[in-house]
Amino acid sequence: MKKQKCLNKINIVEMHLYELLGIKLFKKAILIFERFKHIKDGGQNENYHLKNISNHTLFQFSGYLIYNAFFHIVSLLFAFLSFIVIYNSHQKNLATTIILVFVVIFDIYCLMLQRYTYLRLQQLINKKQLKKQQAKAAYITKISCALDEKPLQDIENELTFMQNIQAQLLLGKDIILKIDDEKVLHDIANVITNVQERKESNRESLSMNKTFLELTNSLPNSSKVISSIQRNVSTLQRMLKFSKRDNILFGVCVITSSPKLEEFYQKIFPNDDLSSVLETLDILIEAYQSHQKERLQQ
Repeated sequence: MKKQKCLNKINIVEMHLYELLGIKLFKKAILIFERFKHIKDGGQNENYHLKNISNHTLFQFSGYLIYNAFFHIVSLLFAFLSFIVIYNSHQKNLATTIILVFVVIFDIYCLMLQRYTYLRLQQLINKKQLKKQQAKAAYITKISCALDEKPLQDIENELTFMQNIQAQLLLGKDIILKIDDEKVLHDIANVITNVQERKESNRESLSMNKTFLELTNSLPNSSKVISSIQRNVSTLQRMLKFSKRDNILFGVCVITSSPKLEEFYQKIFPNDDLSSVLETLDILIEAYQSHQKERLQQ
């Protein structure tokens, strides 16, 4: 898991300064303008809103903040260059000057809003991670207890399997769970079941004879798998050397080759978005390693 620095006193003062300068009112005005812009189609700007508050989404959303800030920085540079040209040409025009001043103020407030939103995201990430850390130790202990009766060889096999899956996910490789994986998935699922009851997964079962093309053609005409904004943000993130995992288009596909495998997968990963899967693997691997070490020292 990527570690985030806690906000310091300067960051807190910075946020209060933005609030004193009316950044919250400016944000409301922007959202009102957005609703007016989409009054006919009822949509919204995807780069303005989080789709959920999972850690993975929070990390990725920083790409949208950079993308939005990039255009306002370019606009600011253009406005300053325009000021220089007008001043040097001695062709001052009151209307043009007012427009340029408005553009400068607007862009500065937009940049402040991106920075304010970034700091708010860091606060949210830190709070979420703190809560998870408090619950993680107790959960690891429960998993370790559930492994007491399991043979060491089985523990080693399951640990190796999960480490391989984790490594492939972090590389962005698709995962195909085959019939040969049924036993190890079954055993890991039993450990999870013994620890606590889980909510049912929202993951949909796909017909085995349905091709990807058929699935794509069945989507509504208005839907887009990858939007132009997502593509541009992804390119900008790569140029700025963002972590691959934080890239807005980073994701993998997990394919189960039988209903039984799908059932076991759902028990282990009831919420199968990438962030939740990786967090679950982190906890399971740490619990297995801790238990394995204790057993070997006895």
